[in-house]
Amino acid sequence: MSARAASFLAVLALAAVHLLAGRAVPERRIGPRALSAFAGVSVAYVFLHLLPDLARVQERFIEEKVRVLPWLEEQMYLAALTGLVATWALTSLAWTRKSPALGFTVGAGSFATYNAVIGLYAARVAHPVGLALVTFAFATHFLVNDRALERDFGDLYRRFGRRLLAASVFAGWVLGATVPISELALMWLFAALAGGILLNALKEELPRVGEGRVGPFVAGAAGFAALLLVSLYAYRR
Repeated sequence: MSARAASFLAVLALAAVHLLAGRAVPERRIGPRALSAFAGVSVAYVFLHLLPDLARVQERFIEEKVRVLPWLEEQMYLAALTGLVATWALTSLAWTRKSPALGFTVGAGSFATYNAVIGLYAARVAHPVGLALVTFAFATHFLVNDRALERDFGDLYRRFGRRLLAASVFAGWVLGATVPISELALMWLFAALAGGILLNALKEELPRVGEGRVGPFVAGAAGFAALLLVSLYAYRR
């Protein structure tokens, strides 16, 4: 199977998570243990995959003097910070709107953009094992995002939001597979995505003190970290 076909199947699986999440995994069945395990997976993915990727790209861009501004060397980390701040700001705006429809539009629109970047990212993952791990990490992340959005927007999300987010991740894949995009622009987008994922993992997936489960969190983080490290070791040999 070609890398393009594999990434297409991965994105279909991610879109299916949004479409089927409410039926396959109802909100009441995502309890503290599952949330804690999902949090461990997301945190391991950010710290062992996305952030090291940013560091390598940052180092290469410094060596090649590829910068938006000649004096700016920390551009990847600035992009990650921008993604984190933008995600927080848009989420806060969605929460503070007095009109439910307007709040839903802001919240769903921001997550649709977020999902489109994830689809774009998936289109650029060539290694099959890496793609499988990325798909699993994002699938658990999507399940928790679905839970939060359904909690916040209820019927609006069930009727419209799930379809929008499923379509947006697929649209991102189409963009990544068909439109030439400069490497600098891609790295900025992926860095911003890392910031957004980190915020969502800390905000939605890490349970509050007293509500989480230490064992599942440690198991999720350790298990997924082991899978990532083994796959990276095999890939680099």
